Amino acid sequence: MRRPNPYAGFLKAITVGICLFIQGLLLTAYLGAEISPPNGEHVEGIIEKMKAAYTQIEDYQMETEVKIYHEGQIVETERFLYTFRKPDNIRIDMESPYAGMVLVYPGEDGKVAVKPG
Repeated sequence: MRRPNPYAGFLKAITVGICLFIQGLLLTAYLGAEISPPNGEHVEGIIEKMKAAYTQIEDYQMETEVKIYHEGQIVETERFLYTFRKPDNIRIDMESPYAGMVLVYPGEDGKVAVKPG
């Protein structure tokens, strides 16, 4: 019988957070490049400009805090340092709730490697 992955919810939250961060990063790069607002500009043109801005980024790092709510109350807070280096290297250093744990992608086998704290 296969055991459930205890990190599945955490990894899902990270994925959503990363997607939102990248969207914000691209929007910031788009607006920061002093490009005029898209008055009548086609969506494809905007996307191409966002892709061009993203290609200039080699790596980045962010401190992340995820608050998990249940019935309007914070029930858990997760904090971690997310590091990305092109082309596809990701490292997550946990601060809480699993202090010292490190997740690295890709690991030696091409999967996520988990190093306990």
